[in-house]
Amino acid sequence: MKNLITALLITFGFLGAAHASNQWTEVLTTTVMTQSPDYKDYLIHNSDKYSQIMVQVRSKTRIERIDTISHVLWGRPVHGIEGVYEADETKTAYFGPAKVRFLRIYATSIPAGMPMPIRVWMR
Repeated sequence: MKNLITALLITFGFLGAAHASNQWTEVLTTTVMTQSPDYKDYLIHNSDKYSQIMVQVRSKTRIERIDTISHVLWGRPVHGIEGVYEADETKTAYFGPAKVRFLRIYATSIPAGMPMPIRVWMR
C-alpha cells in the first residue's frame, strides 16, 4: 500500500511539472532607462530552464537586442524579438532550452530619453 501511494504521488508530481512547463512565467517587470548602445543586465525572478520568451513594451520603443544569460558575462542573443514596438505590443520568440538567470536588454525609447516599461514572460 505504501508503494502504491508513493507511486501515485510521483506520477501526479510529474504530471503537474509537465503541465506547469506550458504556462508562461513572468520573470521581469521593470522600467528601462538605459538607452542603446548601452545596456543593463537584469536578474530575473524564477530563474530556471526556459525555451521561449514573450516581451511586452508599454510605450513606443525599439528593442535592439535581448540576450539570455546563464552565467555572468556570457549572453546568448534571442533572435526574432528585436524591432519597433508600439505601446502595449507583445512579441514572442523561441531561443532553445537554456538556463536563464539574467536578461541583457538593449533598447531605445521613441522619442529618445523616455522611460520604457517592459514586462517579460518565459516558458
